[in-house]
Amino acid sequence: MIRDGVTLYDIGSDHAYLPVSLLLDGKIPFAYICDVARGPLSKAEETVKAFGVGGKCRLCLSDGMKCVDVIPPCDISIAGMGGELIASIIDACPGVRDPDVHLVLQPMTRGEELRGYLCENGFEILHENTVFEGKYYTVISCRYTGEKYKLSLSELLLGRMDVRTENECFYAMAKNKLDVLAAIYDGKKRGGADCSNEEKLIYEINEILENGEKR
Repeated sequence: MIRDGVTLYDIGSDHAYLPVSLLLDGKIPFAYICDVARGPLSKAEETVKAFGVGGKCRLCLSDGMKCVDVIPPCDISIAGMGGELIASIIDACPGVRDPDVHLVLQPMTRGEELRGYLCENGFEILHENTVFEGKYYTVISCRYTGEKYKLSLSELLLGRMDVRTENECFYAMAKNKLDVLAAIYDGKKRGGADCSNEEKLIYEINEILENGEKR
C-alpha cells in the first residue's frame, strides 16, 4: 500500500524492517524512521547500518509525528499499535490533513475505534486487506478529504465494504469475530444486560459469510 517514489514516515518503526526493505527495493527514495523510545530506535539504527541505507533515511526520537515535519507527497505507516493509539497519533498531527498524504495503518486491537475516528474526521478509506500470520491482521490505506461519512456496525468491525478485499483470509477473520461476539452476546443475555448491538452485528456478519459462500 506504500506508493512508489514518495517519502515514507514510519511511526513506531521498532527494528525499521519496513522502511529498510522499501529502500532496498527502490520503492521509496527516503524514509523518516521514528520511535518514541531510544531502545527501539537503537535497533532501527543497527538495521540501517547492517543494510547500508544510512544515506537514505533519518532516525528520529519522536512521540508520534511531533518531532518531524510532514511534507507531502508522502506516505505514513503506523503499525503494531492499538487502534485508539493510532487515532490519537493522527489527531495530534495537523500535517496529515492533506489529500497527498496517505496513511497506511495496521491496528493490533480496536480496529473499530480507528475506523470510527477516520470516518468521523474526514479520512477516506481507500483500501483494506486482511492477512494471517499467527493471527489476523487488517491493513488500512486512507487519506484526508474532509468529508465525513458513516459506517455500519459490521463495517466498523470488519472494514468498509466497498474497498475491503474479501478473500479466504477475510472470511476466516469474520468467522473468528463472530465466535467472539456470540460468546459476548450469551454472557450479556444471561446477565440481563443490553445486547442489541451484538445481536445486530451477529446478524450482519452472518449475512456477509452467507454471501461469501455463494461466490
